[in-house]
Amino acid sequence: MIVEDDTKAEFIRYDTTWAMPAYPGDELRKWRVDNFFKNVLGVSRESLVSENPAKFATYGVDEVQGRQVEIYDLDGNLAGHLIVGRSSSNYQSSFIRKLGSDEVYLSTVNIYHQLSVDSAFWVQPPVVLPEVDDVISVPQN
Repeated sequence: MIVEDDTKAEFIRYDTTWAMPAYPGDELRKWRVDNFFKNVLGVSRESLVSENPAKFATYGVDEVQGRQVEIYDLDGNLAGHLIVGRSSSNYQSSFIRKLGSDEVYLSTVNIYHQLSVDSAFWVQPPVVLPEVDDVISVPQN
């Protein structure tokens, strides 16, 4: 689950596919889900930038400004909870803090932008077929 402000984007795995329960029947963009697993869950930390809780807001990793990622195991237990902040000076990295930890790290890649709670970011737009009236006919000789 991704949380930003009071908005959540929840994902559940059914067999081999991922879905958003808030949008039943809508297909997710597979490449977005793949990128989430590859980049967000596989992110590496580069360096420790702070251990001072008073600086959480500075790095955007407090519970108000940061985008939160909650990962649950198959039994529904919380397996991990990260808070990700945007770097205003280095757009190629993000700040990351585990909930309950005072350590704030700089990541090796920017994952902040991949943590959208907007359904349009995740859901594949439906294919719209032209109506029969929209088809142009060519006169026959």
